[in-house]
Amino acid sequence: MVIATLVDMNTENVPLLCILSTGQCIWVWGDKLPHYAQRLTDMPRYTRLDFTSIPGLALYSAARSFYLISISSFITAIRITPRDPHTLRIDNSPKSSLIMGENIFANKNKGSPCKHPSMLWCNIQSLRCCDSKKLSLPDVDFTGKWILITGANSGIGREAALRFASWGANIILGCRPNPPPREPSPASVVDECRAIAKISGKLNAEFEWWEVDMASIASVQALGKRWLDTGRPLDILCNNAGISSGSKQPILTSDGFELVHQINFLSHVLLTLTLLPSLAKAPSPRILCTTSNMQYLGVFNLEDNANKGLDIAYPNNKLYFQTWLTELQSRLAKNEEYKHIVVHGVHPGYVKTNIWNPETKSVGEWVLTKLLPIFGITAQQGSLCIVNGASSPALALENLKPDPKDGIVGAKFMNRIWECTPMPHTRHPECRRMVWDFVEKELNLGEKGLIAL
Repeated sequence: MVIATLVDMNTENVPLLCILSTGQCIWVWGDKLPHYAQRLTDMPRYTRLDFTSIPGLALYSAARSFYLISISSFITAIRITPRDPHTLRIDNSPKSSLIMGENIFANKNKGSPCKHPSMLWCNIQSLRCCDSKKLSLPDVDFTGKWILITGANSGIGREAALRFASWGANIILGCRPNPPPREPSPASVVDECRAIAKISGKLNAEFEWWEVDMASIASVQALGKRWLDTGRPLDILCNNAGISSGSKQPILTSDGFELVHQINFLSHVLLTLTLLPSLAKAPSPRILCTTSNMQYLGVFNLEDNANKGLDIAYPNNKLYFQTWLTELQSRLAKNEEYKHIVVHGVHPGYVKTNIWNPETKSVGEWVLTKLLPIFGITAQQGSLCIVNGASSPALALENLKPDPKDGIVGAKFMNRIWECTPMPHTRHPECRRMVWDFVEKELNLGEKGLIAL
C-alpha cells in the first residue's frame, strides 16, 4: 500500500514522491527521482533522495515504521506507518509540513557581505563530517601543562580530560554545579582523572573542578578571575561546553540572551578574552573551540537570527563562533603580547552524548536520539578532535602556513582530525568584523576592559 505521497503545491499538486511498502522491501517513485521507480530491497537504514523542489531528504527505516527526514535545515522528521498514511504538501513556506526551521527559506544573502554557497555545497560539506571511522592518536607527554576545559564532566569534554590526565596534564574542569542526573558529577570525574593519572605513573598531576554556569555572565567572569588569580600560565583552553538546539519558544537567560546563543557562543568569547593574559604567559598556548559542521546549515544574518533561538539557534551560532575565532586569530597575530597564541575550531563528529538529550527538547533532537545509536560515534572517539587539536604538531602555530586567500595563520576548522574548508563567511574579512563588533556590543566588552585587540 502507498503509505506516503509528497505533492508540490506550486506544480498543481503533481506527486513528487510516493512510497509503497511491500513486506521486506519498499518502492519509491516520482518524477524527481533519477529513475522513474526505485526498488529498495531490505530497506537501507539511510537513503539520500534529492529533488529539485525539495533541497534534501532522507528516508530512514526503523522497525515497521519509516521516517522521512529533511536534512537541509537541521533535522525535521515525519513518522510514517502503514496505518498512518500521509499526504505531505510542499509549499515553499516556513509552514511547510517537512521543514522544521526557517533557515532553508531564509534569504541567505540578506545581512551578509559574503555570498552564501549553494545548498548542494553546504550539504556535501555537512555530510563529509559524518565520517565515523574509528581513530586512534599517539600518546604525548603533557607533564606540567595546565589545561582548562569547560563542559568537562560529561561527553567529549570528560573523555578529553581523561586522556589529558593519562598524559600528566594538570586540569581544571569547568562544570555547572548541579548537572542533571544523566551526567556524571564533576567530583566523580576528578576521581577518574586521578585514577588514570596514577595508573599512567603521573603522580604529580593536579585536578580540580571549578564551578561555572555558562548561562551566567557573572559566573563566567568569576571562573576567569579565579584562574587569573592563580598567576599560572594557561597552556590550553578548551571552549567545549554547549547545549543542542533551542526549544519551540526562545528561552532567555538572566542576562537577557537567548540560551543557546549565550552558552554556545557568548560565554566562550567572554572566557577566552578574559584568559588571554594567562595564555600569553605559556610558551605555545592553544585555544580550541568546539564548533560544528552544523555551521554549513547556518545563515549569516546577525540582527535577525543570532539571538533569536528556536531550532536555528545551533547552526547559526556555530557559524558565528567559527567566524569569531578566525577574527580573533587575525587580531592576535597583530599583537606583540598575544601573537604566539593559536586558535582552532574543531568538530567532534556525530557523537552519542548527553548533548542530544537536552532540557530544551525539539523534534530534531528526538530524531537524532534515534539515529545516533546507528550512525553516531562514541564520546571517546568524538573527544579526539579536542585531543588532536591540543597535541598535534601540525596544528602548532610554528608549523602552520598562511592561508593562501586571507594570509591568516591558524583558525583551522578540523573535522575530527582532518582539516576541512569552513563556511566562506568565516574567512571573509567583513563578516569577521561584523561578528566581532556584534559580540563586543552585546557583552559590553569596553566596560569590561576586554577590547584591547
